[in-house]
Amino acid sequence: MRTSRLLCLAALAFALGTVLAQNVWAGYANDGAVQDGVTGGWVIPNDLVCVVGVHADGTLDLGSHADGTPITNARECIYLNQGTMNGGTPFDLRSLDPTASGAAAQVACLSAGGAGNDGAKHSVATSICVDANGVGIPLTDLDRTYSMCAAKGGTWKQTSATPPYPGAPGTFPTPNYYGSCVAYGRQFKGQDSNGTPLAFGAKGTSTADAGFC
Repeated sequence: MRTSRLLCLAALAFALGTVLAQNVWAGYANDGAVQDGVTGGWVIPNDLVCVVGVHADGTLDLGSHADGTPITNARECIYLNQGTMNGGTPFDLRSLDPTASGAAAQVACLSAGGAGNDGAKHSVATSICVDANGVGIPLTDLDRTYSMCAAKGGTWKQTSATPPYPGAPGTFPTPNYYGSCVAYGRQFKGQDSNGTPLAFGAKGTSTADAGFC
């Protein structure tokens, strides 16, 4: 009898929990996504910027082409380690690449103002497609794979011991390769619920604007 009562109480508790759970809701901040009024889908963002580096005070260095036009393609940004920024200022991150001395050597790339750093925080890529000079090759409209890199005439480097695909030629991990210092990453400027672009300054989109940083 005691067992039956316990089972009944357990079933009642489960049922109440299920009913009450239906009244629980979560609020989400507006992420600036805009629905297409014609197709019913969502408008694909086209306001990408490539952040080369982030300074300690929040100032952003934005990647640009040699002629000063902004880089707006993620595939160009992912392996960006040399080029121009902020409309034409040259930069070269290859000298900040991690070395055999271990994790401490990543300070030059990852720590804004750290030892050997150029004043801004960047990212460390554990695989990259580079040309003969070690400059990252943009894989625009292509997958970031060993095969696509080879098709572009590049050399694939990686820190992982797992081959890119079974039977891939080469030695893995790539001998004497410990990662590459590359652009901090891509960011979208953002838009409000009406599709109006948000204000974007030297430190990015204001934190007062919903959904973007």
